Amino acid sequence: KGYACFLSHYKAECASTARLLHGHLQDILGVDVFLDSSNLSDLRLLFEEGLYKSDVIVLLLTAEYLTRPWCLLEVWEAHRKSIPVLPLVITPVHGQRGFDEAEVRAWLAALEMQLDQSALSVIETHLAAQDPPVSMHEFKAALSHSIGRASTHLAEGDGDGGAYGGGGGGRRPY
Repeated sequence: KGYACFLSHYKAECASTARLLHGHLQDILGVDVFLDSSNLSDLRLLFEEGLYKSDVIVLLLTAEYLTRPWCLLEVWEAHRKSIPVLPLVITPVHGQRGFDEAEVRAWLAALEMQLDQSALSVIETHLAAQDPPVSMHEFKAALSHSIGRASTHLAEGDGDGGAYGGGGGGRRPY
């Protein structure tokens, strides 16, 4: 595979944390990490050129992550291809609302009512194009399984090396 991990995130909430984590992982571990803003010029190639070539997908879970159709499809495609999922809850700063682990299953159960029509259309089109087509029920079950077990927390914008590691003593090559 081409990448140690694929960073899945909602840019409006987590772009700086994703870039920081991307840099730290590459520097500390000496491996390639996929971040769409650094590694992709055509969104249509997101799965083939990024996710499918990654050993693991890291979900950077923020308040609005579940509202983003491409984020949800990244989780689905990881499930479909048996790519391990590592969900990380990004702790908000400055009084922002964060990802609510307690609400995940209820939110996903009502996904069709939670998403706007445009986002829902992107997902439905993708699922219908699968061979065989995938039901919304199966899609939601996969998301619930993958996202519903989040437990690791990182602080948004934590640039002091704390949560992401720092020094290099005792590092093992990937």
